[in-house]
Amino acid sequence: MKPETEQRGLWPITQQFGVFMLASSSVVMVKELMRIENEESEAESRDKFEGWDRWC
Repeated sequence: MKPETEQRGLWPITQQFGVFMLASSSVVMVKELMRIENEESEAESRDKFEGWDRWC
């Protein structure tokens, strides 16, 4: 009987931990995607500036 109650006590903790891991990993993914997009847009604007330099 005792292991059953211990498992019941541990289950919500592991569930919360899993939810926390999912949330934190999704935040990391979003940050990574935003960083990649920023780098791409910076590269694009750099190309535009180089194009303007050529025109001048």
